[in-house]
Amino acid sequence: MPWPYVLVATDDVETAEAIRATLTAEGYEVHTVGHGADVLDRFSPQHYDLLISSIQLPDRVGRDLYIALRARWPFAYPRVLFLVPVNAQIPPPAKGLVGPEAPILRTPLTPEALRDVARRALGVL
Repeated sequence: MPWPYVLVATDDVETAEAIRATLTAEGYEVHTVGHGADVLDRFSPQHYDLLISSIQLPDRVGRDLYIALRARWPFAYPRVLFLVPVNAQIPPPAKGLVGPEAPILRTPLTPEALRDVARRALGVL
């Protein structure tokens, strides 16, 4: 059985495919969705080890998604990472946008940076 399982939430097909290719090559099982509602339907810590989500999905902003996930699974915080475009005017750590502790990743990411961030989020170094 592959490990870990990653859910990627983005409506950017190129980003989703780049993340899938990079993490699959590392042995991760990667599934993708394009809407916040899909995240809330599919994500649970029992099924996924990590969620990587765009800060802005067509139906939900990162802050709302983060709040909903924290309400359902308060212990899952370290396993949720938000993608923020490098040119976005959001100062790290995006306080107030996704929560005071929510980690953000500036995109585009290199494959090396993505692998490193995923390993750190999962405690696999």
